[in-house]
Order: sequence, then C-alpha cells, then structure tokens
Amino acid sequence: MNRPTVRIAALRPTLHIAALFVCYALASLLLFRAAFLGDRSWFDSGDSALQSWPWLLAVAHAARHLHPLLWEFGSQAGTSLAGELQPGPFYPPTWLLGLLRLDGLALCNADVMLHFALAATGMHWLLRAERLSAPACVLGASLFAFAGYLPFQANAQPNIFASLCWLPLLLLGARAAFAAATWRQASRPVALAGLAGGLQIAAGHLQPFVHGAYAVLLCALVTAIAQRSPRPPLLGLVALGMALCFAAVPLVLADQYLHRVYRWYATGMSRWPHAVPWPAYRAGAALRWSDLGGVLHRSTLAEMDGSLYLTTAALPLLALGLTRRGSFAVSMTVLLGFGLVVGLGGHLAPAARLFFHLPLLSQLRTPIRAATLVSLAAAALAAIGFDRLRALCAGRRRALGALLAAALLACIAVQLAVFDDGVGRRRDNPAFAPLYYRHNPALDAAIRLSNQGPLVDRIDAQPRDLVPPNAGDVAPVLNVMGQRATMMVSLYDFLSRGWGPGASMPLDRLGVRWVISDHPIDGLILREQGPGYRVYERPGSLSVLWTLAADGARRRAPVTGARWRGDSVGFDLAPLPVATTLVFAQPWYPGWRASVDGRATAIGHEEIFSAIALPPGSRHVVFAYRPDLRPAAALTLAACLALAASLRLSRRSGAFKAR
Repeated sequence: MNRPTVRIAALRPTLHIAALFVCYALASLLLFRAAFLGDRSWFDSGDSALQSWPWLLAVAHAARHLHPLLWEFGSQAGTSLAGELQPGPFYPPTWLLGLLRLDGLALCNADVMLHFALAATGMHWLLRAERLSAPACVLGASLFAFAGYLPFQANAQPNIFASLCWLPLLLLGARAAFAAATWRQASRPVALAGLAGGLQIAAGHLQPFVHGAYAVLLCALVTAIAQRSPRPPLLGLVALGMALCFAAVPLVLADQYLHRVYRWYATGMSRWPHAVPWPAYRAGAALRWSDLGGVLHRSTLAEMDGSLYLTTAALPLLALGLTRRGSFAVSMTVLLGFGLVVGLGGHLAPAARLFFHLPLLSQLRTPIRAATLVSLAAAALAAIGFDRLRALCAGRRRALGALLAAALLACIAVQLAVFDDGVGRRRDNPAFAPLYYRHNPALDAAIRLSNQGPLVDRIDAQPRDLVPPNAGDVAPVLNVMGQRATMMVSLYDFLSRGWGPGASMPLDRLGVRWVISDHPIDGLILREQGPGYRVYERPGSLSVLWTLAADGARRRAPVTGARWRGDSVGFDLAPLPVATTLVFAQPWYPGWRASVDGRATAIGHEEIFSAIALPPGSRHVVFAYRPDLRPAAALTLAACLALAASLRLSRRSGAFKAR
C-alpha cells in the first residue's frame, strides 16, 4: 500500500531539480531577452559565427541521422572534424536539440539557454549540498551564470561556454565524494563527477576541463588537510580518470589528430605536444591588474571578451564570505586565489613562471580563461557571505537582517538585469551568422558555380572571410581553407611550396578552380562579379579527384556524379580504357577505407594525398572514414556501467539531496 508514496518521495529530488532548471531557463530568457528575442545575438562575429555556428548546425543535422559527424570535407581541403574536438560531435545536448528538429537560430539560441540553465542549476545544487539557504543558493547561482565571465563566453566561443557550464556539477560530485563516510557511499558522486568532466570534454574544449581538474584537486587537498586523510585526493583522481573514460572516443580521435597538425598561438605555431613556449605564454592574453576593478562595474576584460563583474551589492558579501571558516569556504578562497594567479599570467611573472610548469598549463594558450574559476569562487563566497550576514542579524535583529538581505537581493537583481541587457552585438551587423551565411552574395555565387556539374571543385576566398571559411559544413561548397586553430602539417607544408591565386602547383593539385576576391586578379578568367566580390576561374586546375598516368600526366578524373554524405563520398566515373592511379586530393589520414565497384581496395600515397589503383572500366568509387573506435568505446561503456552500478549501490544515499 505504501509503494506509490515511496515512489513519489523518490522522485521529489528529481522534480525539484527539474523545477530549478526550468526557473533558471526562464530567468536566462528574461535577462538576455535582447539576445534571444530582440535586436542582439550570441552568434554575431568572430569564432561564434565563423566556427561555432556551422559546427553546431552540422553536428545537429548529423544527429537526426543517428550518426556522429567525424569528417569535414568542406574545410581545409578535407580534415578531421572530431579530431579538432571543438565541434563537439559526441556532445549529447547537441544531439538532443538536433533530434528535436530545431535548426538555425532557434537551435543555437536553445543551446545557449539550455546551458545557462545548466550552469545556474548546477551552482544552486552545489551550494545547497553545502547547506546554504535557498536565497543564498539563488544568489550564488545567479552571480555565476548571469554575471562575470560566463555570459561573454556564450557570445565569444559557445563551445567553451558549454564546457564551463558543467564545472559546478563537477565540483558538486567531487565535494560530495569527499564528504562520504565510506568508499561505497562515495561511488555515486565520484561517477557523476566523472560524467560531468567527460561532458566538459565532449562539449568541445579541453581548457575548461583542465581548470576544472585543478579545482577538484585543490578542493581535495583542502579537504584532506581538514580530515587528515589521504582519501579525498584519491577520490579526486578517480573522478578525473572516469571523466577521461567517459570522453575516451573524442579524446582518442583528438590525440590522433593533434599528432599531425600545427596549432596556432598568439605569436607562432606549435607541433605535438603543443606546449606553448614561455615567451608566448607570458605574452598571451591574460588578466590585467586594471581588470580587477571590473568586479564593481560593467567593463570587459582588456585582452579578451569577458568580465569579472560581481555587482557592487555582492562585493561586501564576498568580503564577508572570506571570513567564514569551513572546508567549503576555504576551498573557494583557495580557488579564487588560484584563478587570479593563473589568470594574471605574465602580469604576475614570478608566479606565472612557476604555474607554467604545472602539468597541462603550458598547453593552454590563454591564461585569461582561468577567470571562470574566479567567477565561480566569488559567486560561492558571496552566497556564503549572504548566509553569514543573516546569521549575524539573528535574534532581536532578525527583522533588520531579513530587510537587509531582501534589499541586497533586489539590488543585485537590478544590476544583473542592466548588465545582461548589454551582452551580445546588434543583429544588423554583417557578421551576424544568419546574414553572413544566408544573405552572402559571394557565397551564393560560389555555391552556384561549384554545383554546375558534380561537386568536385574547391574554392579559395581572398580575403578569407569574404566567404564564410567553414561554409562547407552547412552548404554544398568545398573550401581549401577554413577557420580553426589547427591545420594538418602535410597541408600547410604543401601549400607553402607555392601559394597564390594564379599559377600555383599546390592549388592546382588540390582542385581549387574558383577564387573569390574583393579585388582584381591578373591572369585568371572573371566569371562573375557583384557588390564587393569577383569570382575568377583557374582554368588549369585539377579537381578533387584526378588521375595519374604511367607517364606522369595528371588529368581531371571523368566524374559524372558525386555524393557527399557525412563521413563518406561516392563518385560515379565514366569508364577508363586503361588502369591508372586515382588520387583523392585531400591530405592522407589514417582511418580511411576505399572501394571500387563494391570491392575493397588498399589506399596508398601520392604526394600528401590518398591514392588507389583504378582498374580499367571502373564506374563507382567510394571513400569512407571509418576509424577503429572499439577500444575507446569499450572504455566509455565501462564508465557508463560503473555509473549505473554506483547509482544502484548507493540509491538510498543522501549525498546529493538538497537540504
């Protein structure tokens, strides 16, 4: 007779969290209404428009076919999409939005709103698990999600923003594990912390996870000292190890890719293991001492989009929170100091040199992104200070304390509303993603000319952003260049042998037939002209599929049809009378398979390209990217099974109950 009651009671924490999520989603919609519904946008310029917009749409579109998108044919002459990591092809929230059939601006806005709600809910849950009052939790969650560094990342690099939103849940799981009385009770929070860390990686950037890992280990160290036990650091390492297992598939693909690319930083480029040299790290984007005044006003950081804004009303609460004892308060104080020291980078030279030698920090190009740790710790300390203020006003001064607390909350709400209303840029600027991609005459011309027959010719834009560099992810066009922080070593070195829109051996063999320019180019054939652009034809170019005869002659392959489908491409050919070598003009990369008329064939090399032997009379050729992901998938499956087992073992544990 009591079973229904028990089931309802078991559902209450889940319903409570769902209600919080909905409330914070509505709060984000209200606070950022200008960006969601008005004349501003998150995807308006820079990386958000050039990278995140096409990647997000392409991954969501692939999700509708229940197949992750691993390869990018339309950028950098064909390159690994999953290896770059930033597109996030294995990120479940993007798949969910894709399955909901959202598209364009609706999909991108829904993605941002979902993550604002995730960040606020996670922060609220973290503070509630530390026994803070409900008003203090709302205060801390709002300061972390809607002020400071996080909102600007939604506008600058949405993949980093999405990754940062999992940070409170990572710390929640770790802190709950540290507080557990037994290893069995710690199993569930450790597994959930690992899941949050894995999703940070899958969202599309390693830097937030690296900073999150340091946050976990610092909290573990503080707790270990308080408990006089070595168990918290061990639990922290187990949680981080599980995170790597959850993200094993994207990490394996990224490792394979990063071994083969140049990676750009402020003053140069690196090769594996991609450690940034000390002079470049010291000169990289970092917090300035003047930025610290931004906690009081709406100024942005001097060297990168972002802010340390905490509101004037929350600053005295932060100061009060710094006086609080206890493991959580001390952990947040240590985290605040760590974020400031790392974020200041070269502006705090002696400490920066020391931190530069910590594991993985030398791989991070921009120390300034540690500002997210500052924002999280400051928000948590302000929430602690709020409850401390209420405690100081207990007894006869209780009414005064309640009035003061209400006034502070109201003041902070007003300041947040004013701050958030100015985030984003106006939608009428030319870089606004829907305008840039859908109302771009130069791109329209490139698509039209490229698709007069089978799509086998590439384009090159000069300047590069005249046509969206990654337009090939959302439109039927193939670009020899692209927008990302890396490039295949083989492609870069090959292009360096003779780059130019006119006579250029590399461009010929890469199949670059069309050049879109904003200025006249001598020696090429002008095919189309419009406002601000000219389209030229390079008549001597090969196509993306060409033949190499025994005498060394190179000719365009007789392609009668081309079908570009996610991670594979099929070509229909007019039969050739003699055997020849068929060259697929994209840089050779492991994991590719080829077949001729349905029969598998070996892939070899021709210069930097993939090549196969083509028998006479062949009509159909297919190239497909099929990397072996079984070992990595086994690790992820093992992590999922461990999570399921831990949930079953500790289903009656109260470690995550909101108190």
